[in-house]
Amino acid sequence: MRARYLWYVVGAAMIGWGGRGLLRHVSTAQLIHAGRLVVLDVGGHDGVFAPLCVVAGLVTERLAPRAFRTPIRIGLGISLVLVVLALPSITSEHRLRNPSVLPLDYESNLALLLGLVAVGVVVSGTVRLARERSRTRSRPRPE
Repeated sequence: MRARYLWYVVGAAMIGWGGRGLLRHVSTAQLIHAGRLVVLDVGGHDGVFAPLCVVAGLVTERLAPRAFRTPIRIGLGISLVLVVLALPSITSEHRLRNPSVLPLDYESNLALLLGLVAVGVVVSGTVRLARERSRTRSRPRPE
């Protein structure tokens, strides 16, 4: 239990070291940008991403069959990451100005990846469901 507090001290010291480095070696404009990024990251996570995860967990708990809950949750997480990574490329206003900048068809590639995630969710859920059913059949029924 006491070792846990040691890790807290080590983590706080590392954060302090990084903050010291920012203050000593970074210009004011870059420091403001770094602060804005930290605020947006924390606000984006705590204000948007975490509540969406709670809602997704509650919805899948209520609506999804037991064998499919975890694969659906993992699939939603992977899909969200893929969309967040692809969205800047898809919505870039500079994309069509120069054909050599972002030349790939990001929309169809994103759709393909999301389809593969959906197939993975269905296959994984089906395998889990089959295992669950085989376990219940192999157990002797109490008489």
